[in-house]
Amino acid sequence: MDSLLHVQSLTTEAAWTALTKHGLPTVEPLGNRQDSALVTFVWRGDSLTRNVVVITPLTLLDFAGSILERLGHTDIWYRSFVLPTDARFTYRFAPNDNLVPFDRDTNMFARFGTMRADPANPEVFDMRAFGVMSILQLPRAPSDSLTRSRAGAARGRVVKTIIKSRVLGEERTIWVYTPPHYDRHAIRPYPVVVLMDGQSYQDLIPTPTILDNLIDQGSILPVIALFVDTPNQTRERDLNCNRTWETFIAAEVIPWLDQQFRTARQPRDRVIGGYSLGGLAATCAALRHADVFGNVIAQSGSFYRAPQGEPPEWAARRLAQVSRLPLRLYLSIGTYETAAIPSRDPSMLTANRHLRDVLIARGYPVRFVELSSGHEHVAWRATLGRALEAVLRPRGSS
Repeated sequence: MDSLLHVQSLTTEAAWTALTKHGLPTVEPLGNRQDSALVTFVWRGDSLTRNVVVITPLTLLDFAGSILERLGHTDIWYRSFVLPTDARFTYRFAPNDNLVPFDRDTNMFARFGTMRADPANPEVFDMRAFGVMSILQLPRAPSDSLTRSRAGAARGRVVKTIIKSRVLGEERTIWVYTPPHYDRHAIRPYPVVVLMDGQSYQDLIPTPTILDNLIDQGSILPVIALFVDTPNQTRERDLNCNRTWETFIAAEVIPWLDQQFRTARQPRDRVIGGYSLGGLAATCAALRHADVFGNVIAQSGSFYRAPQGEPPEWAARRLAQVSRLPLRLYLSIGTYETAAIPSRDPSMLTANRHLRDVLIARGYPVRFVELSSGHEHVAWRATLGRALEAVLRPRGSS
């Protein structure tokens, strides 16, 4: 806030020059505290600007608190927040917004078209159909350095193919990643990683690059990764703890992969994972097919959900009821994922904490990570490398 006090009496041009000198948003310390900072989002409007809203994960929780204030008599608008110094999330500005809270808006996609990235912040993330967003990354936030190709690191290969599924009654696209120097006749078979939302786990979350870097630095052994397409028109059906989908993965995809590649065949050497609904699907698949998968990665898993006709939080209830399975899990969730789900079910954060508590009570090896982030790819891409390291580490190692 100090950075604004001394410029509010200036002209718009002079104030903007002073504010952008060190980059935006402004980040100021809070005394001697290392865990929090004062972050101020700033937008330069014009004479036609009536209002501005900053769109962040916090906007879902407090829409009114995301409306910016005008700085003095200038055309500059601002809003300050106290945030943890490990925060990492995307944001945009909505000038001349309709000011309808998100949970009451009936045409959010049209509204997205009016939102703008921060022109004063070069850190951006392209969300394809949802547009370009700016990134806020505070000093202690998880680094996304693994998402960038490193000089000298060998690259694996990704091949696209089509599988005709008998159980689904349709074709599905899959992509197979083989590591650098893959050897079909290697003495040691390769561990396997299977990820839902296969397209997103290649472009929005560049998993092949992450794997290349992890292998290059010796954090994991070379692995084979399988990216399974989950198109929008069937995603809801497929990933909501759907037994047919799970059979497709466990009884069709994995045997096909084992036949085509030099794969490790033990459940302890196979990982299944995903984000959001894909994290739920991965967990449900492992629960019903622990003889196939021994490791789960769930990034912001939708654990408040349940199969049709079942009460909420099916996965947690199932784990509480059945005998302990030979599973190891890595769960991550954003602390801003507390917005009310559009039903009677608990929030993402609450449901993930419930699942963690059940896993701990039942004695499962589980790594649970809470992040100062929302439900978005910029969080998942920065932490996928950690998750892969955790579940691909041999059992019994520290």
